[in-house]
Amino acid sequence: MINGSGQLAGVGELGEIYMRSPHLAKGYLNDEEQTKEKFIVSPFTNDADDRWYRTGDLGRYLADGNVEFAGRNDLQVKIRGYRIELGEIEATLQQYPGIRDVVVIAREDEPGEKRLAAYLVWESEESEHTNNTREIYGYVKKRLPEYMVPAAYVNMTSMPRTPNGKIDRRALPKPDQSLIKREDREGQPTARSWTEEVLTGIWGDLLKREGIGLEEDFFELGGHSLLATQMVSRVRQVFKVEVPLRWLFETPKVVGFARRIDQAMQSEAEIAAPPITLAKRDALLPLSLLKNASGLSSSYSQTVLHITFRWCSSYRAFTSAGFGTRLD
Repeated sequence: MINGSGQLAGVGELGEIYMRSPHLAKGYLNDEEQTKEKFIVSPFTNDADDRWYRTGDLGRYLADGNVEFAGRNDLQVKIRGYRIELGEIEATLQQYPGIRDVVVIAREDEPGEKRLAAYLVWESEESEHTNNTREIYGYVKKRLPEYMVPAAYVNMTSMPRTPNGKIDRRALPKPDQSLIKREDREGQPTARSWTEEVLTGIWGDLLKREGIGLEEDFFELGGHSLLATQMVSRVRQVFKVEVPLRWLFETPKVVGFARRIDQAMQSEAEIAAPPITLAKRDALLPLSLLKNASGLSSSYSQTVLHITFRWCSSYRAFTSAGFGTRLD
């Protein structure tokens, strides 16, 4: 097996399976182009008699020496700049308990919005896992990079097939836009603050859905890394605060992300607020006090009086000494 770098694949590493034998056929009859593509000279020996055949199958060596089949390399797709092996995703899903057959495809139901969809056939229609798409999503998310995790999962009684028995990928139905069923979304708490209301509006516009609840997950609603970048950009424009993209991955629900926006706005307000300076006229070393979270200076009024009256024996001495408060 050869990995993506053209080197021999290690144990557990995905690679393309090659056949190496002195008894290989000379090539495809009357198809020189296909022969050049599939029958190659060994890149390690460059010996014309040492020829390999590219099977187009993907696999990986297991620790016990067996080879695990992982699909076909001609099912490679490119989504948001990433090259993705659909066979690797299918192999991961087939390890989930109760799944008998699985097909993963890249769909573009919305122009410019290509996403992965997984179609599942179960060993039994009564399986406890058949309707738990969130659980399957979490299972795949723990095992594959974010860009390889399907955004939609469709349960099938059987796969559509062509007259020659192959799976008809074009006949697979359009999936729902999110992992969450409509009935599961009922009863979700709605926006309670201005921040939550604006944020759910931004999410609804990007994800093309209405009535987003506070406990809903951006990625379970069909979001992906590209939409996440657009969402964070809009949040920065609307709320006028710096919001790191990683916040969305750390707190992907409306309620948590809105809370972080509020915290960011609070921090911005505290930084922007000028300090309260207590000083004697012409003094060289003033005492500066930062405003509290409310942004008001009144909370320090008692502190000012306590300090000044400690210095002065009477109100007359305090005023004649020239103390006062001012904002810089």
